[in-house]
Amino acid sequence: MKQMPNNFRRVKFIWKYVAPVLSPIFCKLFGFHRSVYKPVEEPFLLVSNHTDGADPGFVLSDVRAYFRFVSSDHVMENPVIRNVFRFIGRPLINYQKDSSDVIYNNMLETLKRGINVQLMAEARVTDTGETGYISRRNATLVKEAGCGLITHRITGGYLTIPRWADERRKGPVYGEVVHHYTKAEIAQMSEDEVYEAMCRDLYVNAYEENRVKKQKYIAENPAQSAEYVLYGCPKCGTVGKLHTKHDRLWCDCCDFEATVDDYGFWHSKDMAWDNIPDWDKYQKELIYKLIDEAKDPDQVLVEHDEQLVSVMDEKGDVHLADEHGVIRLYKDSIEVLWDGKSTRVKGTDVRKISYSSKGTVGIVTDDVNLRVKTKEPRAANIYLVGVRYMKGHKTI
Repeated sequence: MKQMPNNFRRVKFIWKYVAPVLSPIFCKLFGFHRSVYKPVEEPFLLVSNHTDGADPGFVLSDVRAYFRFVSSDHVMENPVIRNVFRFIGRPLINYQKDSSDVIYNNMLETLKRGINVQLMAEARVTDTGETGYISRRNATLVKEAGCGLITHRITGGYLTIPRWADERRKGPVYGEVVHHYTKAEIAQMSEDEVYEAMCRDLYVNAYEENRVKKQKYIAENPAQSAEYVLYGCPKCGTVGKLHTKHDRLWCDCCDFEATVDDYGFWHSKDMAWDNIPDWDKYQKELIYKLIDEAKDPDQVLVEHDEQLVSVMDEKGDVHLADEHGVIRLYKDSIEVLWDGKSTRVKGTDVRKISYSSKGTVGIVTDDVNLRVKTKEPRAANIYLVGVRYMKGHKTI
């Protein structure tokens, strides 16, 4: 095994002696109930579900060991945050412009050097409160590295601050290590079994959990900005015409209205569900239907203007290109208008499409790497779901 360089000794010192001092303060601030676990065997891949931007702090409070955490490049756009994170944690950065092989190989090399790695298995904060897609390659990584696997589950995080919300709710968050699969256990498991264990251990449906716990998560404006994730009207079926204020959501195209309560559940006489996971399944089908039924490939299916369009250079730095950009979805393509130019590409030719923060759409093609932010709430998933469907994939 290679000797650990000095910079890793520094961050291990910070993890061992500074983090335990700051952890109680962090937990009190976020209402986090920790369950401290000290791994005996290393190295390991530590995976957790992703409910909140504060999740890395929750994991660090629960698992007392040094690990390199995997971070998306959008988190590192701010140079101050980037330098602080590099000093205290040496993160492995997942650049959107790169293929998935790059971050995979970086994690594999790190684990083979005997250094633990932590990642949020869903890659992004859940939109709906239900654990989303987990890549099978995480299981492949564990088997190829010959390391252990720790599964860590967070509950309550989504209802404390849904990804779309403007304000944090008052309510508890819990963390727990579900299982530590040792290297010997992993060696006896097939890749299928590792993957099944990972998905099973990390699964959470915030709404089903709260049907049992009946825990209140109180905010002054509990529905506000839900249109970052809710875009399909349950009554008239239009896409992108929902708006919110205080505890109320309504549609511009019909008389549909819904309200949300202190437990996170939605109520309307015009829909058969009371939670966002079921609502999301319905609205994805609306996107598929729009694409399937469109006759003219030049017909604009969905459009948002006043978009903040930025271009990322080869170094990963972001440069604002236009504050009045436009993003459009067609039957078989996506278009971004910026600086008097149009970048319209077939969905099948988009190398990568991603979703970060509340509503930023990342589009990587052979020619350009764009970030499309929004001034007013709008659902990034409209465009992700659409493009992935053009590629032949229904989004889970």
